[in-house]
Amino acid sequence: AKVRGRSTDPRADADQFKDKNFSHQLFIEKESLEMEYKSYIGWRPKVVNLKYTNIEKPYNARSSVLQNLSDSTWFFGGSTIWGIGSSDKGTIPSLYASKSNSPVFNFGEQSWQSRQSLNQLISAIGDGHQPKIIIFYDGVNDLATGCKTEYNEIPVHSRQNMFSTYIKDKREIINTNKIIKFLLEPYSGLQRKLSKKRSPENWNYDCIHDTKKANSVASHLVNNWYSAYLVSKANKARFIAILQPYNKNVISKEKELFQKIYPLIKKLIKQKCLLDKEFCSTFVDGSKWINPNSNYFLDICHLIQEGNDVVAEKIINLTKKFGENY
Repeated sequence: AKVRGRSTDPRADADQFKDKNFSHQLFIEKESLEMEYKSYIGWRPKVVNLKYTNIEKPYNARSSVLQNLSDSTWFFGGSTIWGIGSSDKGTIPSLYASKSNSPVFNFGEQSWQSRQSLNQLISAIGDGHQPKIIIFYDGVNDLATGCKTEYNEIPVHSRQNMFSTYIKDKREIINTNKIIKFLLEPYSGLQRKLSKKRSPENWNYDCIHDTKKANSVASHLVNNWYSAYLVSKANKARFIAILQPYNKNVISKEKELFQKIYPLIKKLIKQKCLLDKEFCSTFVDGSKWINPNSNYFLDICHLIQEGNDVVAEKIINLTKKFGENY
């Protein structure tokens, strides 16, 4: 059968996808998502019902197998947890649910960092929902955004300059209604309006040479995990912080960045261990979970469903290992 439309994302043509009809439809759906501004967390896609991608209320989160908010496992993270490269049924949370027969909720979001996940966790707890297990799967987004040369202050999310630059450029003609309309624009539309200086191939990372900034980025990530751990503990939920794997076979600035800062993160975790041994036991270095020669990576960090399957199995083993009380 012929592909009915082609995605502009080159990953849709990756060799890992045997069914190009599926992969192109999947990425077309991702590109079609309209984003809306959400207080304290930044953005979420609008509710939509597509073939492979479904976004549902109450949190505009991606649909999962055995989805449930109460007494379930909550997953937080960026686009790898959200599920770029997979259908709803092939995300890490969905595969975890299918294999463990346990309810889940996928709070992951494209481009999100640990601070946004922490804010979303606080909001969901504030709404009265009670999780059983809380999982933070982070690393790539915190480093890849926080370490960009264009950002001097930490913490920062990936669209700060996009918002600021657009509003500044339009300040003489823009009014309140136009600002609101801008904030509700789809991310893809926003990207096209911005200068080529902000395209990924032109990003530079000063953390590679700036040790002070590198330590600041690592410190914020670890402290966000620690805050999430305290919130989890106060609500009698188990907490697991996972340092996510990345593709060590990719030649990129990001890989050099991760090789420098991942050891700093693990060093800071050890320092936290001296103050709180219980928190120490919740941290897992998952950076080597995926064999770079497995062909499961689509890029520096995103996985096809078979890679998500490996991660889901690892997390199931972790929850078994920790038991009901860790």
